Amino acid sequence: MLRGTLPTRASWQPETLRYVDRKEVAASYWKNGRMSPGLLRARRQFRTKNALAGALLLVFVVGVFTYSIAAVKQDVFDDLDEEVKERAVLEAKRTALSVEDEKRAMAAAAASATASLTAKPTPNTTPLTKTNLPSLSSPPPRGVLAAVLDTRYPTLLDPRRKTLVWGAPPVDNIGRLGDKL
Repeated sequence: MLRGTLPTRASWQPETLRYVDRKEVAASYWKNGRMSPGLLRARRQFRTKNALAGALLLVFVVGVFTYSIAAVKQDVFDDLDEEVKERAVLEAKRTALSVEDEKRAMAAAAASATASLTAKPTPNTTPLTKTNLPSLSSPPPRGVLAAVLDTRYPTLLDPRRKTLVWGAPPVDNIGRLGDKL
């Protein structure tokens, strides 16, 4: 095909398509691995397009990297240390007891401990039956989907909370990351 002409339908038929012989490929390279002048001439028309595409990709990557670094440099994290210190001080003030409150709490704890040691245990007069046992059953499932899943697949839901994800907190009270279940 001549340069500048469009390929015809006949040139794309399977009988005209064939793999390039390895000997032909090897003939276009010199023995030391460098390209022959003919191969250099054949590749010359793609050199500027490939260089332009490579340059555009490089500019895009450098631009994204520069923007990312500039965006992160704008953030100032100095206030985080101060905020943590303020929260710690407020928490300490909220939970701190005065000396008098601490003495009262110690006296109450000592009195309840001595009272429980001196008190005589009373025998259990009511025997445990099925009717007065504490309820060990799980709470009823909340919502339509949980109820349907609990009736069709009873082992699918978490037995303690009747949630689909075992151990997940209820959605009504999401809480904070450090909260215990």
